[in-house]
Amino acid sequence: MHLVIWNFWKRLQVPVLLGLLVGPLTAAPTHQLVSDFSSTVAGQEVTLPAGTPVEVASQDGRSAMVRHTLPGGSSTLLFIPLGHLKEIPAPVAADPLGNSPEPSATPAQGAAPVPAPTPSARLVTREGRTVSGRILRVEKHHVVVLNEEGGVEDVLVKSLDEKSQDVLARWKFQAGNKRPEPDPRVVPGAKIVLEFPELGPSRASDPARIQIRIPEDYTPDRPVPLALYLGGGQGTDNGDALKNFVDPAQWVTVAFPYPQAVNTPLHAFKEGKSGDLIDFQKPMLERLQALLPNVDPKRRVVVGSSNGAHMIAIATCDGWKEFAEYFNAFVLHEGGGSGSWNFSAVRRKKVFILMGEKSESLKFSEGVVAAAERSRLKPDVFVAPGEGHGMGAASREAIKEWIAKWQEP
Repeated sequence: MHLVIWNFWKRLQVPVLLGLLVGPLTAAPTHQLVSDFSSTVAGQEVTLPAGTPVEVASQDGRSAMVRHTLPGGSSTLLFIPLGHLKEIPAPVAADPLGNSPEPSATPAQGAAPVPAPTPSARLVTREGRTVSGRILRVEKHHVVVLNEEGGVEDVLVKSLDEKSQDVLARWKFQAGNKRPEPDPRVVPGAKIVLEFPELGPSRASDPARIQIRIPEDYTPDRPVPLALYLGGGQGTDNGDALKNFVDPAQWVTVAFPYPQAVNTPLHAFKEGKSGDLIDFQKPMLERLQALLPNVDPKRRVVVGSSNGAHMIAIATCDGWKEFAEYFNAFVLHEGGGSGSWNFSAVRRKKVFILMGEKSESLKFSEGVVAAAERSRLKPDVFVAPGEGHGMGAASREAIKEWIAKWQEP
């Protein structure tokens, strides 16, 4: 009995305290009581007669979490059995000319279901910049807002003032587990640039950024394949090189750059700086996942050459668990060194290791193959005839054929 009471109190305590702290919450009622309901909250007796309209925040199949304003003006939450409630039909907007309302439009075939619109919010940064509009989603470090001009803005959460932080906390509480609204930037053929001012400059831009290209045949209700490029040398934030391996009319393509403040991958892992490289690219993968929740889990490939191959090895061998889990195919050309040389995190994934027949890095690449096999991988291996360290036509064609062989829908 004590355990039951404690679990119920834990369930009730946090929402009640949150409601008392954030103050009144106003929204349109969603349900109506069909019988009287009474409860005691924070020492106050709450009685709601049958017929009272209420707003349901969430429900678990047995009871509904209902917002309620206490006599003092603060807000709290009540847990009301579903048997006490009936849903209020959504109102149909009246035509100002007095015409009969038309039936609601059916979404076009192939379009994603459109969630109910959320109220407009006003966010202010500590520097005094104001962003007003509809919050589309709140990510780990960014809030994405459809502003009043119809544009999309990515705002750093840590840049917002205290009142705006409260707005975000309230929005996340109200959103619960509801599906985020589709990002209006994600349309067929679009090029989307996401910036990361919190990360500082990359070796390709200041601030760091990634460029995401959406395929021409993209539809939001269908899984879409994704290819990530990790370039050699100083790296790049442009994934156009992926057109050598996948069809950009069908695949999302993107590239992750390297930080300016850390050595390039070959030297970074030798200096014990693998973690710095991972910390730089980790927010990029998180934002990519939030932007494109419909990426096909069976068709996610990352291609790296030279330093890019080292970065793949660093990510998969030196502790970036989410990277190893998210992608299911890894192409390492002329590289693949890491701090641990332990590829066991991708043991059940597809791995392709390539090297040039005349490359000065041939022995190094053979060592990558040996490390993969010690980790009980069975990588596919290709030695490009006549090629050196640079990627030639034979390697490009081999990668293209390898991806096509098993990545067919």
